[in-house]
Order: sequence, then C-alpha cells, then structure tokens
Amino acid sequence: MMIDQTRYKAFWQNPELYRLKYEKNLVAKAMAYGLSRGTAFHCIADLKAGGMPDDFIQAVLEGREPDPRGQTLSLSPDAIQNAWILWRVFEATYPPEYGIQVLDHEREFQVPIGAEARHFAVGRLDQIVMYQGDLWVGEMKTAYAKASYDKLLDDWNHNKQADFVMLGARSLGFEVKGVLVRYAVEKTPPVCFPPLEITRSEHALNLTLLNVHQTCEIIEMLRATFGIEQPWPHLSNWPCSVVGKCEHEAICGRASDEIDPAELEGFKSREEHLVLMRQ
Repeated sequence: MMIDQTRYKAFWQNPELYRLKYEKNLVAKAMAYGLSRGTAFHCIADLKAGGMPDDFIQAVLEGREPDPRGQTLSLSPDAIQNAWILWRVFEATYPPEYGIQVLDHEREFQVPIGAEARHFAVGRLDQIVMYQGDLWVGEMKTAYAKASYDKLLDDWNHNKQADFVMLGARSLGFEVKGVLVRYAVEKTPPVCFPPLEITRSEHALNLTLLNVHQTCEIIEMLRATFGIEQPWPHLSNWPCSVVGKCEHEAICGRASDEIDPAELEGFKSREEHLVLMRQ
C-alpha cells in the first residue's frame, strides 16, 4: 500500500471520512477556498521555477491549459487573484540575496517501509534548498489572516508532513537538516513570516515509519474485513464536530446502497495528485 501524509492524517482524524474520500474517492465538486488558493500558489511557484511566462501560468490556473502533472485545474477566480498577490509578496520577501538557493523542486518520492517493503510512504517535495550551509526541504504555504508565527511553529513541530518529506528527501539522496517552511499570509496588507526551521530526531523519523506501517495494516484490515461499501469508525473531530461544516455530512455513516444517486450530485471522483500513485 502507498500512503501520503494527507491520507495518513485523514485516517487518524476520522476513518469514515477517509473511507469516503480515499476509498470511495468522493470529493466535493467545489474546492474549498483555502485549498484552491494554496493550489494556485503552488502552481505559480512550480511554473515560475520552470521559466513559464505569466500569461501561460494564468491559462493553467484558469483551466485553459493542463498543469505540470497533466491535470485540468478548477479554481475560484478569487483564489487565483489572491494567490498572485501572495506570490508577489513572497518573491519580494525572499529575493536571491536572502540566501535560500533552490537546488531542486517538485520531486516525488517513494519510501519503502520494513524488511518486506509491503508499504510505502509517498509524497512530493516542494523544493530542496541550501540555506546557511545546510540542505533543507523547502515548503511554501499560504495561510489565513488569523495565522500567527507561534501557532504555525507549534503546529509544524507536531506535523507529520515534516517527517514524510524529510524521509522522502533522504530516500532521494538529500541529507537534509530539516524542513524550512515559508508562509505567505493573507493579511491586509499580505505578509510573509520568517522561515520556520523544523527538525526531527532519528527516533522520531523511525517512529513515524513504524506508525505508517501500522496505519497501512489497519486500513488493509478494514478493507478486507468490512469492505469499503459500509461505514468505518467515525470520530467527531473537526469538521464533523460542527453541523454543516463537513462536505460529506449527508452521506457520512451510510452504506453505499442506502445513498440515493441524487445525493451524490455535489460530488466528483477524486483525482490522484501524485503521478506515481496514478501508475
């Protein structure tokens, strides 16, 4: 089984929501604004790194051209507009003289787990960068106005994404010190926070590999024992803890044969964002 950090976190947040999104592959047709903005921002960064002109990038963002992975984007105009604004601020905050040298970008990875290598931790690196004499995984993020440096730092100190990308970078031959996370924040006016320097001990990385292995085994057990057509355990975490906030609320906790086709009109089939998982 292959599992990325998004799936890993989704499963432990709520197994039933994981089943609907990643086993039944049901996602809302309308992408949430924050995800839409972040997708646009990363697309701009990726195509800029490849030397693409702004008019071509705009065509990709508007779905008139495929993105670098061959997918057609469907993003809101507001998200596209604000992603450009955040990108300009990001460029101005981190010019070449800031001292972050990009060595590679948008590399997918596949880390085998255990002696039998039945399972793999997979993902994609935003960047590999050199900063103050050390190699880092470079992560570029967008955030809402309420975001604070201290809260983001605390979140990343517990975020499994850091473990995944560090393991992925090492599997590709990059002996990284940690993850350098830069945020563009949609305040008025927009700002960029100083880079977050996130590190992990060897024990923490090895524990993550063990936990990923265990998670894959649990998911395979649920598939084999109960299948994917009936509900899996449901935890009342966000967004399920608040009525009306979860896009899957109407179909959650129900067997497939109990759901009327009309109730699925607001959903579409999820597309894999990693090329290696499509294969």
